[in-house]
Amino acid sequence: MFTKWMAQMGIGSAKVDSKIDQWQFQPGETITGDVCIRGGQSSQVVDDIVLELTTQYVKNGKKVEYVFKRFALSEKLLIEPQKDRKIPFEFKLPTDLPISTGRFPIYLKTVLDVPFAVDPTDRDRLEIFPNPLIASILKQIEDNGFLLYQIENTFDPNARLHPFVQAFIFRPTGSFHAYIDEFHVIFDYNDHSITIDMEMVRAGQGLASRFYWEHEDAVNTLMINDQKVEEDPMEKLRELLQRR
Repeated sequence: MFTKWMAQMGIGSAKVDSKIDQWQFQPGETITGDVCIRGGQSSQVVDDIVLELTTQYVKNGKKVEYVFKRFALSEKLLIEPQKDRKIPFEFKLPTDLPISTGRFPIYLKTVLDVPFAVDPTDRDRLEIFPNPLIASILKQIEDNGFLLYQIENTFDPNARLHPFVQAFIFRPTGSFHAYIDEFHVIFDYNDHSITIDMEMVRAGQGLASRFYWEHEDAVNTLMINDQKVEEDPMEKLRELLQRR
């Protein structure tokens, strides 16, 4: 009885440690690994094993932790004292997962749901890079005279699926200095399409543009500011970026 009470208090209880096969990903790629559980001083029942992708965003000047996606890994199981259990996992990362930054890291958190006890947890940091399309757009922006200096996860009550958006903030270099102060870019990417909201800011005022197209037929589905344009989206982006 005493050892069970200690386990409920988190002393001598089961431990969890997730082993991930790799740490660097692009959204939409598959992550694999094992959840390794070491039994404590007494037997414990685990109702669920849950993997959580977590990040943070800023709301009212404060950082808020957010569970971007949950993955249920296992149903109820018994962990015997001092015994090891290994549960493999494999799942696809969301295609709209934001990139990770120093200020807004992304973690894979493993939680064991243990009734009447302190839930054992483990947290592993992931490096998330932009997918090839977004990476090419960011490079095109930089190639046309802008320098990326900040990435912000910012609360947005109008966001589509999550309570925040990830904004890429650029400053102009060279000849653009005389025209704009900042250039803000927000991507809404999924398996079907991409929407890019852009705003050029000058003296506190902004000039907004929106690009939308579907991946399977970009030329015939391109919409610019809700107007259909039958041209290559990347060429139209280049035209916008070169406009003074």
